[in-house]
Amino acid sequence: MPERHPDHITAEMLLFHLPKSKAAELKRLASPPDGSRISTYDAFSAYLWRTVSRLRAPLFKPDLSAPLFWSEAVDMRRRMHSPKFHPRVQQNVMSAALSDRVPVTAPAATEVISEWPLGKLAF
Repeated sequence: MPERHPDHITAEMLLFHLPKSKAAELKRLASPPDGSRISTYDAFSAYLWRTVSRLRAPLFKPDLSAPLFWSEAVDMRRRMHSPKFHPRVQQNVMSAALSDRVPVTAPAATEVISEWPLGKLAF
């Protein structure tokens, strides 16, 4: 077995359970003041991004003025309609949503960690 780099930091996998009542409260907290719609998924993603970034900052010491990158996998099977995707295809059909590909300025680490309202981060 190859040796690990001496600076290797072990990781943990976590599974979250978000009860409906807590999801509704989180969605309320992350709703933009203008009343525009926000999904529960967006609210939870914003909360998770803030929490993980805040916990990682003391360990990895990022430049707090630098923009933070966000990405997430997108299942494309449900989005392929013309032609319809064959259900027996045995491969990943995914894309990625990347924060550096959108026409808005990415928030700085300090904004993600604490300054921005959760509703702005969820946008």
